Amino acid sequence: MNSVRLKFMGAIGTVTGSCTLIEYNKTHYYLVDAGMYQGESSSELEEIREKILKKYVKKIEIIFLTHAHLDHIGLLPDLIEWGFDGIIFGTKVTVELTKIMLEDLIKITKNHSLKIIEKMKFYAFDENRGYDYFRAFGKKYYPLSDNLRVTILRTAHILGACSYLFQYTEEECGDLKNIESIQLKNLYFTGDIGSVSDDVRPNILFKEHQIPFNNEYKTIVMESTYGGRRRPKKTYIEKYEKLSEEIQKAMENGKTVIIPAFALDRAQQILVDLQYISSFNYKKKLLDLYNAIAEYKSNNKDSCITDVFDYIPTEKFGKEIQKKISKEVKLLLNELNHVFNEFPADLQNKIESINKKSKMDIGIKSPLIRKINKIYCEHLDEEFLSETKEKRSYKYLSDIFLQEFGIEGEVSPEQKKSIRNRIAGCLNKNAETGNIIVSASGMCDEGPILDLLKKYLPDENSIIILTGYMANNTNGYLLKNYINKKFNENNLDEKISLNNIGIRMADIKCEIIDMSEYYSGHADKEQLVNYVTNSRYNEKLIKTTIFLNHGQNNAREELKEAIEKIGNNKIEVLLPKINKWYDIITGEEDDTDEIESAGIDNAYISKHCRSINIDGIEMYVPMEYNEEKLKNIIEFIKNN
Repeated sequence: MNSVRLKFMGAIGTVTGSCTLIEYNKTHYYLVDAGMYQGESSSELEEIREKILKKYVKKIEIIFLTHAHLDHIGLLPDLIEWGFDGIIFGTKVTVELTKIMLEDLIKITKNHSLKIIEKMKFYAFDENRGYDYFRAFGKKYYPLSDNLRVTILRTAHILGACSYLFQYTEEECGDLKNIESIQLKNLYFTGDIGSVSDDVRPNILFKEHQIPFNNEYKTIVMESTYGGRRRPKKTYIEKYEKLSEEIQKAMENGKTVIIPAFALDRAQQILVDLQYISSFNYKKKLLDLYNAIAEYKSNNKDSCITDVFDYIPTEKFGKEIQKKISKEVKLLLNELNHVFNEFPADLQNKIESINKKSKMDIGIKSPLIRKINKIYCEHLDEEFLSETKEKRSYKYLSDIFLQEFGIEGEVSPEQKKSIRNRIAGCLNKNAETGNIIVSASGMCDEGPILDLLKKYLPDENSIIILTGYMANNTNGYLLKNYINKKFNENNLDEKISLNNIGIRMADIKCEIIDMSEYYSGHADKEQLVNYVTNSRYNEKLIKTTIFLNHGQNNAREELKEAIEKIGNNKIEVLLPKINKWYDIITGEEDDTDEIESAGIDNAYISKHCRSINIDGIEMYVPMEYNEEKLKNIIEFIKNN
């Protein structure tokens, strides 16, 4: 009988430090994620993890990365230093992002040499073109050992993010080629599940996350970041309305907008949002301009601009810009510039006012954001075969993005060119300055954002827009509390200063707006429950065991209660403890962390191996080895 055990070595009672060890048949070891803690661990906890990992590190064959955030990859340099020499497995995008994120981490912490990244042996399973390239999500399986294989699903968390489905058999059966006759068991690692699902769409960039396949039995290791929170179901349209309103007010009053953002994904989402708003405002500007001039033209029949505007009737003009900015519209704008000085003063003032309201100069102040933008530009249009049809589709990019940016037709070189141009328009901003500046880091404690905060926080002609989670005692956390006026009592605003910039809360003169509820890369409680109780594929729930990690304990407990309430006794939810072994076949738990070797453990040998004699030499070989494999081993030994 095969055995599968899990040891959780991070993200238990915390939302960072993801790192789970898989032991298969006591001889094969794999890690799912290798994340660093970010302000949530004790030195004792990290020392224990280091001690355990050093025991296993040279036996670990593969590290499976779910995505490239540091709380899932930041431990990789340490593992290499401790002796890991195996493969690091992920999507092509995750591999490229991991290298960039680790380079930035090493430059900041100075704990390792950059050369350590060169020692990492990455394997991107969707690297090569050809048929396999288009079969990635849930269609191509990778054998790991006899009776064990793996495939991936999309999670919609960030670009390149995936969950892993390991399939195995309880009984030994050789390889898994004849899967129809074998009862496969499923072990899922969700990674971080994105906030985009069938019925919830807070952003237009990504497709929804994929729900796990159903089978007669499965085990799921699931994140629980927002397991205790039900978010308001804000749509991307509501987000755009709110963001556009704040941007519009700032532009009208000549204010500068500063948007701190996490460099990986949040910044890209924001830049897409800003471009959408800019495009929308530009179209509105054209209509406003046309209507203003048309009104003037109707009242001034002998005006010098009559002929210029006659060839684009108002009705056609409106239809044109709803679809795209046509050549005729651009020509009209050029003509408008030529005759502008001949307009009367009141019309000039009206046109200047319209232009002022819509002018958005977007700058990016962060080398890391720019590097990540380049990868997003290169990979957002990647394709694969759809789940239901043998038809090429986009792996990550949603149909809503194509729709909202007016990109029509099916997957083709022409369409992909349009997509790349649109994405480049969103992300490729050459300037570091502007009336809107996006900068890192998202929690406002380090990076280029510090210089911007120092300059603009005391400036009443500026606005800071917060767009994400802020850990306790970070600058972002202090700014959120400033909005809620938590420092007004007992003159606390005179006493509390922001980290690393020497500005007191009392010195803040700018406006601060919190839009965090519109931005999240994680599924909420309702979406997480649906993830494991979804009946899209089967009408009845199936027997499932769920291990909740990647969440504070209160979030894990609330999510456990919510799932079990719906689970109808078919779902068992466990809250695993740190550094404890869990056997997912027998249900046994074990506190020991010794590696058991088949060459030493006699009980293991008698159960899983058989004895053969070759020229007087007794050898033990695995039970699943067939006669042909044994024959090859014997011939090899005799000839060498």
